[in-house]
Amino acid sequence: MLSTGSATYRLSFSTGSLFLDESILLARMYQDRSDWSHVAEQALQSLSFRTQSSGRRTVREIIARLRSLQADELELFTRCSRHEQGHLLWLAICRTYDFIADFASEVLQERYARFQEELAYDHFDSFFDAKAEWHPELAELKPSTRAKLRQVLFRMLREADLVSPSGKIMRTLLSPALQDLIVAHDPTELRFFPGASGLPA
Repeated sequence: MLSTGSATYRLSFSTGSLFLDESILLARMYQDRSDWSHVAEQALQSLSFRTQSSGRRTVREIIARLRSLQADELELFTRCSRHEQGHLLWLAICRTYDFIADFASEVLQERYARFQEELAYDHFDSFFDAKAEWHPELAELKPSTRAKLRQVLFRMLREADLVSPSGKIMRTLLSPALQDLIVAHDPTELRFFPGASGLPA
């Protein structure tokens, strides 16, 4: 069942996708200086962007995601496998954007639990329409912006290995190290990962 939370959704994830490579780079920069302002300046010099404004916007979103990770999660992120890094970044994204967190738990997780493993644009549209009744910031979006949000979210899901290229929801096999961290900090966050073992009832 879809929740009707009233907090305004942050929708700035439309700037791109998972940004895995860029996130790894920025996380390692932070390990060296422990200063996100310095990381932002260094990232703008190290990465290539179409425009300065798009670069600043992208770096701001990546840092917002990384800042949502606890120190031990960020440390794991810089040294674990690429597969685990994708899962950690998805966790960070769900913490940063409530809209995506709600979609992950209310659509992705529920469909998987009901053995409805296909995920299509129609499922996003139904979720969006239900949320728009309680979130004017969604109802006011242009159709092109809505389509962009949908496109980016589905790209993230594929890049995080949560949905296959053909649109099938895949069971998430979290590494023991990552699962232990999630359970230690907030076990309810396992709901962001379809089929994750240890999911609270």
